[in-house]
Amino acid sequence: MLHMGKSSKCDRDRVSDFSYEGQFLGFTALDGYKLKYLKLSASNRDYIIKIPKEQRLDLYRSLKPGDLIQCTGEQKLNFSTGECKLKAYTISKIANHQTNSEVIHLHSNVRDLNSDRPSSKQHAKSDSKPLVNVLVCQKSDCAKRGSGQICSALMNALEQQDLAEYVKVKGTGCMKHCKSGPHVVVMPDKSRFSHVKVGQIQEIVAEIGSQVSAQTMPKAV
Repeated sequence: MLHMGKSSKCDRDRVSDFSYEGQFLGFTALDGYKLKYLKLSASNRDYIIKIPKEQRLDLYRSLKPGDLIQCTGEQKLNFSTGECKLKAYTISKIANHQTNSEVIHLHSNVRDLNSDRPSSKQHAKSDSKPLVNVLVCQKSDCAKRGSGQICSALMNALEQQDLAEYVKVKGTGCMKHCKSGPHVVVMPDKSRFSHVKVGQIQEIVAEIGSQVSAQTMPKAV
């Protein structure tokens, strides 16, 4: 008797490269509230292309509807459903419809082992100012109550939530709230948290995330 095994994912999907040049229509969300995708009009068709999270902020700031861009990346065709998903690793903003372009590098699955250049995520951290500043009092009363541990826990949580590149955690002098320490203030909205414990970190990170989103999220199309 011949036993038929389950088809592998490779059998169901075909992966290939793509390169499209056309007009940027805007950002959109398909699987949640985050605008993880852009719309591109090329060759009388509209394409939905996923962009890496570490470069979304740069794209939100630089791209405007109507801009001429070139997208190259990877496309995956599912033979079972006929669905084709596109994920970009390089986007070029083409100036004045010329061949010369301003390249915005996105995430690539292939690492150049011969390159000493820092990653795009490192560039994002070093070249842009933080959107949110978190102030944590480090004076004696707050320090005795664990403000140092609060700073460490905040930074770890921000890394896990992919917010670290937008946020700077700063230790400060006395905020004049010694009896309610450790004291944390989230800027620019001046949200305040008193008697902070490590168990409250997720609540603070949620507030930070909302402030980052308010500054980075353009309107969906």
